[in-house]
Amino acid sequence: MATELTDSLKSHGAQCATMSWPEHTDHAGAAERLRNQLNAGGFHNVVILTAPDNGDRDEKSAVRGVECVRHLVRITRELPEIMGEAPRLHVVTRNAQTVLAADSPNLEQAGLRGLLRVVGAEHPHLHTTHIDVDEHTQAEHIARQLLSGSEEDETAWRNDEWHTARLSPAPLLPEERKTTVVNHESAGMRLQIRTPGDLQTMEFVAFDRVTPGPGEIEVAVTASSINFADVLVTFGRYNSPDGRMPELGTDFAGVVTAVGPDVTTHKVGDHVGGMSPHGCWATFVTCDANLATPIPQGLTDAQAAAVTTAHATAWYGLHDLARIKAGDKVLIHSGTGGWARPRSRSPVRPVPRSTPPRAAPSAGNC
Repeated sequence: MATELTDSLKSHGAQCATMSWPEHTDHAGAAERLRNQLNAGGFHNVVILTAPDNGDRDEKSAVRGVECVRHLVRITRELPEIMGEAPRLHVVTRNAQTVLAADSPNLEQAGLRGLLRVVGAEHPHLHTTHIDVDEHTQAEHIARQLLSGSEEDETAWRNDEWHTARLSPAPLLPEERKTTVVNHESAGMRLQIRTPGDLQTMEFVAFDRVTPGPGEIEVAVTASSINFADVLVTFGRYNSPDGRMPELGTDFAGVVTAVGPDVTTHKVGDHVGGMSPHGCWATFVTCDANLATPIPQGLTDAQAAAVTTAHATAWYGLHDLARIKAGDKVLIHSGTGGWARPRSRSPVRPVPRSTPPRAAPSAGNC
């Protein structure tokens, strides 16, 4: 590999110098030769090639792995002492990690991945880069990567394909998840989706109740509805302005359990319905007092929770946006949908003639 890699680099116009530093040698002399070579200047990269994977997976692999780590420490500790601008450090390992499901990691070099992360953290100016290869990797691929100047610092080659390391969120394992006992009548609990797109991860999560601030009320929720926005959230397709998925549930019906300062429109014990952006698929929700209203006689909690967003959207679209007036004709798209039906029943209030009506925005039923 060393000869092939050197030839590949030179074929692309790179200048190379090589030296051998075996595990069992005069380490003091090897360190001096490396220092002298690097202090001569002109090097932008240092590439360390580890020994080929012999395929042995026995009880001595871990012992040999310790010595492999020690040997790389001997080499890398010389680099920060180099005068002038330090060269970038590349370390080529052989099957040191599991990249594909069928990989069998080389235990003798598995510890090098962790060591390189430590070296990179303690000496960031070395821009330490890990290149893990398999037995099929061609020297030409490694040469092209070295000459590309890629910023990737954890890479691997498998079956002539280049892989880069990425962090991705992962759910907690069952033994890592904490459980608790919740009293529905007094404790906070809401329904959430752990992994958007996987409905099997819907779960109840405990939370601390929020004391209402000025102009706010807390409601013990008895009913909530499902809107199309909730469907988008559960499938991970809701485009929120800040990029964060909102809590599930917008509408609620229930009983006021606490009122904040300056609230005069509601009192503890009132039966109200309304909406909140803080997630209404919960035992309790704290919201702006102006977003809740007393539930009329004859209207059940389920009915009250079902109409809030739909009727508010219809009213906003017809009166605030379209500015309709008596005599206007309105085309209601998908008239049997959840938002269209309230539009067909929405009362029309007269508006001054001096305020010209604006065209209703074109929108399909959501």
